Amino acid sequence: MPLLHSDLAAFDALRAELLERVASGTIDVPLLPQTASQVLASCNETACDSRHLANLIQRDPALAGHVLSVANSAAYAPREPIVSLAQAISRLGFRVICDIALAVALKGKVFTVKGREDRVRTMWGHSACAGAWAK
Repeated sequence: MPLLHSDLAAFDALRAELLERVASGTIDVPLLPQTASQVLASCNETACDSRHLANLIQRDPALAGHVLSVANSAAYAPREPIVSLAQAISRLGFRVICDIALAVALKGKVFTVKGREDRVRTMWGHSACAGAWAK
């Protein structure tokens, strides 16, 4: 989908404002929620096991729901419905679990722009699809 002239102008304005905020030090970068940070750290440890990861994910109902949703999606085509986090983790693998944790954490924190909710939602969907196809 090609960018329209108005999209380019909005992008340039947003980019200029972002650069100005970074230069002045007034940008507020949100921190990842504790559960997402712990999941990312655990996935990067060599001694990480799926039981520990399932216990971490279980603490965050939104994250657990997303993990189960992805594991049961057509992309992973389970023969039987996946009903536990342990099953989902073994089906998806640690790297995909990290990707889900990061996406869930960032979607709620970073991609909220007042007055531009529809545009951000469209961009998020496009980015998610492009990332999935690229992978």
